Amino acid sequence: MNRFNILFQKSSENTACLLYSEMTRLVRLYASNLLKTGTITAAEDDLTSLNFTRDKQLDDEDLGIGNDTWACISALEEEMDIKPFFKAVRDFDIATVKKMLKKFPFSDSILKDLGIINPEQVCSYSFSTVEKLAKTDTLHS
Repeated sequence: MNRFNILFQKSSENTACLLYSEMTRLVRLYASNLLKTGTITAAEDDLTSLNFTRDKQLDDEDLGIGNDTWACISALEEEMDIKPFFKAVRDFDIATVKKMLKKFPFSDSILKDLGIINPEQVCSYSFSTVEKLAKTDTLHS
């Protein structure tokens, strides 16, 4: 999240062309703490279609909770039931990713197409993207 915030706080650079790809990267990063790789890959370019059902999630021992947390759990699991902890982690991760999907403007095709002005992404766009952007009224206002 820090990378995302810092990137868009730069005032001397035009970062609009990076917004869509960075939103995508951030959602994929957070989703990878909870969901199986195949589940994220299956969503392809439409992350709003991510499937959060339990069978698409990682097993408890594979959840992305950090090394320090794993060390603490290892010390405590003999003394207490840790299943409620994993349920809370899953609930938190699902809520976090769903909120990102709701708040980020993934349906904005102009924002997605602005990636064409990023030299690192330009080759992944077709000429029809340039034509579509040129015809967009909001860019001429």
